[in-house]
Amino acid sequence: MPFLLYAIHYSCGPDPHICCQFDFHKGQCLSGNQRLPVVPVSDRNIRKLAWSLWEQFQKKAHLYQSNVLLVPHGDDFRYTSQGEWQQQFGNLQKLMDYINKNEDMNIQVQFGTISDFFNALTKDVSKSAISFPSLSGDFLPYNDRDDQYWTGFYSSRPLYKHTIRALQAKLRITEIIYTMTMIQPELSVTFKSQNSTAVLVKARRALALFQHHDAITGTSRKYVMRDYGRNLLSAIKEVNNLLALLNFHWMLNIKVKPKTLKDRLPSLTMWDEWTEDSYPRLKTSHSDGIWHVIVTNPLTVNWVSPVTIQTSTPSYVKSKQGTIIPSQCNPVFGSNMLPLQGVYDIIFFADVPPLSMRTYQVVESSDKAEFSTITVYGKKLSTKDFVPEFQPVKSTKPVIEIENSLLKATFSACTGTLQSVLRQTDQAVYQTEIKMMTYGTGSWSNPFRDSSGAYIFMPRGPAQEVESLYPSIVVIHGPVASTVMAKLPGVRHAATLYNTDGPMGAGIHIENLADLSSETWNNHELVMRLETNVYPQESDWCVDLNGYQMHRKKWRSKFLIQGNYHPMTSMVYIEDEQLSRITLITSHSHGASTQSPGWLEVILDRRLMQDDWRGLNEGVKDNVVSPSNFILLVEKGYGPAPRVIHIDRVGRAAKLKITSAVETSLTGSKSFRKMDHMAADLDDMEIKTFQVTFATAP
Repeated sequence: MPFLLYAIHYSCGPDPHICCQFDFHKGQCLSGNQRLPVVPVSDRNIRKLAWSLWEQFQKKAHLYQSNVLLVPHGDDFRYTSQGEWQQQFGNLQKLMDYINKNEDMNIQVQFGTISDFFNALTKDVSKSAISFPSLSGDFLPYNDRDDQYWTGFYSSRPLYKHTIRALQAKLRITEIIYTMTMIQPELSVTFKSQNSTAVLVKARRALALFQHHDAITGTSRKYVMRDYGRNLLSAIKEVNNLLALLNFHWMLNIKVKPKTLKDRLPSLTMWDEWTEDSYPRLKTSHSDGIWHVIVTNPLTVNWVSPVTIQTSTPSYVKSKQGTIIPSQCNPVFGSNMLPLQGVYDIIFFADVPPLSMRTYQVVESSDKAEFSTITVYGKKLSTKDFVPEFQPVKSTKPVIEIENSLLKATFSACTGTLQSVLRQTDQAVYQTEIKMMTYGTGSWSNPFRDSSGAYIFMPRGPAQEVESLYPSIVVIHGPVASTVMAKLPGVRHAATLYNTDGPMGAGIHIENLADLSSETWNNHELVMRLETNVYPQESDWCVDLNGYQMHRKKWRSKFLIQGNYHPMTSMVYIEDEQLSRITLITSHSHGASTQSPGWLEVILDRRLMQDDWRGLNEGVKDNVVSPSNFILLVEKGYGPAPRVIHIDRVGRAAKLKITSAVETSLTGSKSFRKMDHMAADLDDMEIKTFQVTFATAP
C-alpha cells in the first residue's frame, strides 16, 4: 500500500493527520505544525469522528478489489497495559456501533483476527468473478522510501545469526536422541525424574523467541541484543548438558541412578564452549593417556566428516576396536596469527552410520602423532614461532597450491586468497578469485544525510578492495586436510581442502573470523567477493528461499547497489549457458548479491555509527569477532556449444547472451573463452551492440 508505515497513523487510510485521531492512547495528534489533543469518543463528537473514519475507509477501499478491508490498529510496544486496552477498544467499539447502525454509511466494521479477514474475503470473492494475481518468490528487497532498501539487516550482528543456527542443530540432534531414549523403559525413568523435557521446552522457546523480526535481524538495541544472547547461551549450555547425559547412557548402555549420574557427569563434556558475546571455541582437553570422543550422526544417511578435537599434547586417533584412524596434528593460532604454545588441533575423519553414535580413542603420544607440515609467507611470521615437529619452512613462491583427488586450488602468495580451482576429474579450470572489499557510508558528522544503519544498506558507492599485500600467510599440509590461512585486515581468512573422495572433498571450505570492533572500521561493511569466469545470462543468479527452494533473481540497475542484495540463508549460485555452476553454501544467513556478471559477494559484518530512522535510535557499534563458514563448489555442465553471441553494453559492465547454438565445434580467430574476456573490456566503449558469428566446421 502507498502508505509510509503499518502504525495507527497510516493504517485507516491515506491521511495520517486524520488516522492519528483514532490512537486513543496517545495524548496528542500532529496536523501540520499543530499538535492537537486526542479526545475520547463522546456523544458530542462521535458523529464527526465516525464520518472522518468512514471517509478514510472509502479512500482506502480504492486499493482493494474486494469489499473487505483490513485495518491494522497497533504498533511496536503497544497494548502493554490494561489502561491502553480499555482506551483503544472502548473508544473504537463506540465508533463501530455508531457506524454499523448508520444506514447512510452502508458499511460494517468489527474486530477480528487475520483468519477472520481471509474468511470474510473468501466469502465476498465467492459472490463475484474477482481473481487475484499470484506471487512467485518472495517480497524482497523491501523499500519504504526513495532509494532506502531494507537490505542491511540481512547481515547485521552476524554472531547472533551464527549462534541461532548452532542452537537449532544442537536442539534437533538432542530431540532425536531423547525420543529414542524415552521409548526404552529402563532409560526413560532416569530422565523423567530429572524433568529433562523442561530443557527441550526452554530451548525451543529461546529458538522461537529469536525469530522475532528485531532479533534474528540484529535490529534491536544493544542491551536487548545482549539479553537475547544470554537466553541463547543459557539454552545452548542446558542442551549441551542434556546431550552429554543422553550420550552417556547410550554409549555405556547401563542404568545409572540420578544421584550417581550427577557424580559422573563431569567426565563427559561437549567439544565446544560458548561465552557471552564470543564465538564458540573448542575446549582443550588436558586428559592424560587415552580419552574418548563420541561422534553422533542425526542424519538418515551415512556421514563421513572431519572432526577437530583440541588437546594439550600431540595425539593420534584409534577406533573403538583399536584400528589407527588417519589423523593430523595442527597448530592452533591466536588472534594475532601466532601459534599458541601447548595447544594442538587433532583432525580425523569420522565415519558414522545413520542415526548412530561411534566412539573414537584419542591417544596422547608425541611419537605417533602425525604432525602437519607448515610453510610460512610474509615478514611478520617466523619459522621459530612453531615447534620443530611441524618442520616449518619459509617460502617466497608467488603461487600457493593445495589439492586432493578431486580439486586443485591455486592461491596468490601476495594476498593469501583463492585465485582458481581445477577439477581433477575433467581438468576444467574455474576462475574463483576471492577479494575482501568494503562498502562505505555516511558519517556521524553529517546526520542529515541518510546513511546505512541496522536496517538500511545505503553504500556511498561501489565497494573498494581492502589493501592486503603480503599479509601473514600459513600453509598447512597434512594427510587429512590442507589449509591456506591469511591474516587480512579485519578478518582471518582460511580455505581448506579435505583429503577424501566423498562430498566433503568436493568443495573448498572457507572460514572467516571477522573483527570490526576497532574504530578504524567505523561506517564500513566488510564484504567477501568471488569473481569468476562463469557468466550467467541476463546477469541472473539464484538464491534459496528459506532453505526450501532456489529462486532466480535478476540484477536491476534502477534498484542501485543496495536494492540488488538478497538474503542468503542456505546457498547461492550462478550458472552459465553451458550449465557450469559455482555455488556458495553458507553456515548462516548473510546478505548476498551479484554486482557484475560472474560475481558473487557476501557481507561478513557491518559497523555503523548512526541510526537509520527506523526506530532503533542507535547505530551498530557492538561488533565482536564473528565466524562465517562457506563451502565453494564448482560444477561443470555439458550444454551445447554456442554459435551466435550477442554482446550488449549494459552500463555497469558488458554481458553475454547466447541466442542460438549448434552441437558442432567452432572455428574462428577467437575462442569462446577469449570472447568472455573481450566482453569484459566493453564497459567504456561507445559500441551499443554488435554480433560475432562463428562459421561451423564442414
